Amino acid sequence: MLIALAVIGTLHLFFVIAVELNRDLVHRREITRLSAEVDALTRELASLQEVAGRGFDTAYREALARNQGFVYPHESLLVTRRE
Repeated sequence: MLIALAVIGTLHLFFVIAVELNRDLVHRREITRLSAEVDALTRELASLQEVAGRGFDTAYREALARNQGFVYPHESLLVTRRE
């Protein structure tokens, strides 16, 4: 009886260790993914702060508008196909 209890306890211990190792692996993977996401969002925030900081610069706003395809009413827009 005591041997059976020891075997069951040992199996339970191995099961608990396996579950905890799997949980640790999942948490580490999630931490890595979230850290990469935070880094990407930090870079995007810096880029947006640069754009916002130059919001009163008319030449910069004109360059942004031209990059989006806007032209003045007296200008003609020439569209070419990119390959």
